[in-house]
Amino acid sequence: MEGKCRHFIPGDGWMVTHIEADGGRWSQKVIAWAFNEDGEGVPITCDDSGAAIPCPPRDGELRAWHPDLAPPAFNGIWVSGRPDEPEQS
Repeated sequence: MEGKCRHFIPGDGWMVTHIEADGGRWSQKVIAWAFNEDGEGVPITCDDSGAAIPCPPRDGELRAWHPDLAPPAFNGIWVSGRPDEPEQS
């Protein structure tokens, strides 16, 4: 994220799933979102020591999702544990 963070808002139940280059997956709770002056947002999570850190994608993909949102509420949003759109009833 370019520029200084101007605004922070609570994580409000959002999660991120890290998808590693080797296919491994792991998820974390978002404790807050940081936004710059252009409106670009980055999820803030906690590391193993409990310190809050920005969570940009590393060697793979980062997916943000909310457990209360179910497709097709928002086309294109991936929600963990929910079927892909063609599999939905």
